[in-house]
Amino acid sequence: MIRETLPNNLKEYYGELEGKELPEVEVLQVKNFLLFKIYLYRLPDMYKVNGKDNPIYVYYFSVGKKRPTVQVTDILGGTMKYDEVKKKANTNYPIAFINAIVCVLFKRWNAFTVCTDNKGMFNDGDTPENFQLSLKNVVYNNLQTLRFIKTLPTTDTEHIYSIGVSLGALVMSGVYGIEDSYKKAVIILCGYPLVDIIVTSGEGMVLHFYYRMVGLSDTNLDIELREKLAQEHIKEAIQNSNEVYKYIPKNTILQISVDMNDTSIYSNTQDNFAKLVEPKERVIIYYREWLGKIHKIFQNGHYQTLLYYPYLMYRTIKFLSKN
Repeated sequence: MIRETLPNNLKEYYGELEGKELPEVEVLQVKNFLLFKIYLYRLPDMYKVNGKDNPIYVYYFSVGKKRPTVQVTDILGGTMKYDEVKKKANTNYPIAFINAIVCVLFKRWNAFTVCTDNKGMFNDGDTPENFQLSLKNVVYNNLQTLRFIKTLPTTDTEHIYSIGVSLGALVMSGVYGIEDSYKKAVIILCGYPLVDIIVTSGEGMVLHFYYRMVGLSDTNLDIELREKLAQEHIKEAIQNSNEVYKYIPKNTILQISVDMNDTSIYSNTQDNFAKLVEPKERVIIYYREWLGKIHKIFQNGHYQTLLYYPYLMYRTIKFLSKN
């Protein structure tokens, strides 16, 4: 259900989904294990961009009776594509992360494949309008997945949680602000507002999209000029998605963030997110400069999070297990 606290303009914007019949769902795989089954479903795309069909693939872990359910939204670089020929779905680290701590999982994959080729956003049409449509597409497909999972007999609809990582955290925070079926959320590396994240991110995919949108090839611009250009070109394009963050329920989130030197989602925007949502608990990961000397990827605090995952699994279990 769309959250009652949303203003009318946002209810109308995201309300197209309500009242629609749930589309036909296809079962692609059923795998039997000793104590549980894994189902792989495919749902048709709820909201297309540029006419592209971007089906939703859902893994669902069932132990044969009602259990808590966790929705996980993907990282930007970890999109999963289902191979129609080999009949195989590739997984990535969020599946292992969640499978270790809960009995039931559903996951929205291909979060941005409608608008990304892993080189920069938007295969065709670098416009603010298409960017807004793509954000809407991601939200709608997450909501459609939720509607479907709630119809399954082994889903405990009173205990539905959500987890987002990196780009998935940005997406799931927006969905969490709209949809009132979620009871708790674990948000890993999320910042606010979205405009600041896009124009300051050190992630090549985000910056390449931004520079193409504003018609610039020179990436050596100072932050002040970037922010000015962002206000002129993309603020309106993300406004609706940006606004829903304000309607996230207070004291229902475990926020995991990096204290400094996150150049993908700047650490100051993670602090802004904390001020906005007032999380129930917050885990601060301390940036270790010496790790960057071991491997280049760890120069960015965003990726040092990977080394903390055993601890983050513990904190996630503890947070979601509390009444």
